[in-house]
Amino acid sequence: ARYVLWAAYVDMEYEGSGIGEYQYYNETTKKWDSSACKYAEGGNGGSRCARMDCHLEDTHFSLLGFFKHRSYDDWMEQLFKHEGMCVWSDEQYSFMKHARDAWPRGCTDSGSTTEDGDTIYYDLKPMPKGRIAVGLYLDSRCIEDYSSETEVVEEI
Repeated sequence: ARYVLWAAYVDMEYEGSGIGEYQYYNETTKKWDSSACKYAEGGNGGSRCARMDCHLEDTHFSLLGFFKHRSYDDWMEQLFKHEGMCVWSDEQYSFMKHARDAWPRGCTDSGSTTEDGDTIYYDLKPMPKGRIAVGLYLDSRCIEDYSSETEVVEEI
């Protein structure tokens, strides 16, 4: 089984107004966008409009803890709710929304075999720096990596 390990941060100054308390960083303009703050207190704007900056070293957010999810689809749902709203551009969000359905849902038979006739499977592959990719494997638990030339992999 694959698990996703993730960190949660908490804003100890949070006042209960949801997304209406936060600015997000607009990757396109390279500036903080406070437009979400106008939704606080019935559309009149709240008293607080803090930066949603938990990804920065000098953040005011505090680490709540580390968690692991067995279902990375649940984790992706949370990622889309928070990262998608706060950091991704509209174009990035749209791309990720459609690409999300392409991710494997566990160790799956690819329908292809090696030159020796062994079944090739695919699943998420953990990568350095917290990244993930689709990996090819030689066993039904998706532990033993399958590697081959690029042309062969592209045909799978």
